[in-house]
Amino acid sequence: MVSSQLAFAVVLVALGYRQRRKNLVQHKTNMLMASLWLIQPGMDRWVDHIFPSIFLELWLAVYAVLFAAIIWYYKRVSWKLWVGFLIWLAGLINAISRNDF
Repeated sequence: MVSSQLAFAVVLVALGYRQRRKNLVQHKTNMLMASLWLIQPGMDRWVDHIFPSIFLELWLAVYAVLFAAIIWYYKRVSWKLWVGFLIWLAGLINAISRNDF
């Protein structure tokens, strides 16, 4: 999961770098989404170390608030959020199937 998120974040950084002068709003959006997917493993570990007994519930709540805030701010769901959410969901399903929680 982390490798696929890293690859997707690198693509978004490259797109953001390419669009930095043409479309500043698109550049900022790409950088925000790339940052989100790059810090996601760190956020997972932080929640796991601070709150190990309620890890799954808190983890899902953190991401629900994060996704809701991004959708509320941009007033739409961009393809970047859809792809990132699908990668995140695939990792969640993988972790549940392997009983990593």
